[in-house]
Amino acid sequence: MEQKKGLPTVEHAKCIIQFTDRSQLQVLNSKAYELKQRMQTLRKGIQHETAARFNRAMVYKMIRPLAQFHEDYRAIEEVVLNSHTLEASSRVNFSNVKKGGTFHTHPAIIDGLTQSCGFVMNCNDAADLDIEVFVNHGWASFQLFEEISTDKEYRTFTQMVEGKDKMWEGDVVVFEGEKIVASFKRVTVSKLFEMPSLMLSGLNLT
Repeated sequence: MEQKKGLPTVEHAKCIIQFTDRSQLQVLNSKAYELKQRMQTLRKGIQHETAARFNRAMVYKMIRPLAQFHEDYRAIEEVVLNSHTLEASSRVNFSNVKKGGTFHTHPAIIDGLTQSCGFVMNCNDAADLDIEVFVNHGWASFQLFEEISTDKEYRTFTQMVEGKDKMWEGDVVVFEGEKIVASFKRVTVSKLFEMPSLMLSGLNLT
């Protein structure tokens, strides 16, 4: 930990950047048909009441007790959620992201592609935000196969599974139309208890 003007600095995050071949995309493409079928099954589940659909207003209203999202970060237009299997498909776009800054991929875009993971855990039928909430704890890897545009719409698919030490994790696959354009491995959310005493109402993601 480095010292600056007598004060310790804090390391909030770290990453290793690697330029690799497209073998991971080939693996994902081999699973693309299955993933799209699962997304279709989710949508069909709305009619059979095995899944629920949430529009943009509903999504951010439900999680408002946890965090107030800046408009740039409100990327989700729709989430279809199966509370039993903890699967979710989201429809996202980034037209609200303001131009500017020096980024390869704007932080709001990266955040928006993974927001469905936290939504699954905080808004499924068994969730009780008076007792516990889940917050994003990071991810193991992120691969971008094509540039994410603010002029296009994307769909994501994830399924959350229980991990170790009160953590839940899930992979996220991102589609543009029929193509897979990005992938996250092991997006992890951690459980916090006794939210009335912790309350994150002051959190503002800007």
